[in-house]
Amino acid sequence: SVPEIGLGFWYQVGPGATTSAAQGIGYVEEFISRLTQTRITTSDSAVNASIVSSNITFPLNQPIYVDVTHDTTIASSEYHPRM
Repeated sequence: SVPEIGLGFWYQVGPGATTSAAQGIGYVEEFISRLTQTRITTSDSAVNASIVSSNITFPLNQPIYVDVTHDTTIASSEYHPRM
């Protein structure tokens, strides 16, 4: 039924999952880096250091950015009652 699907999603891959904070923090760090135009120099999360350290692959001076991630990563980074 629909409620079971919703609860399964919530606790397996959504904000209720025990790993959700770890999955979403890299996305949030990169998003903040672009907004503040501050390069990420150290990270203990899912940030790809070889990409964010380059001006070519991770520019900070553009008027618009297009970053791609999975919808569950975004949803997971928005709600963390355990943090």
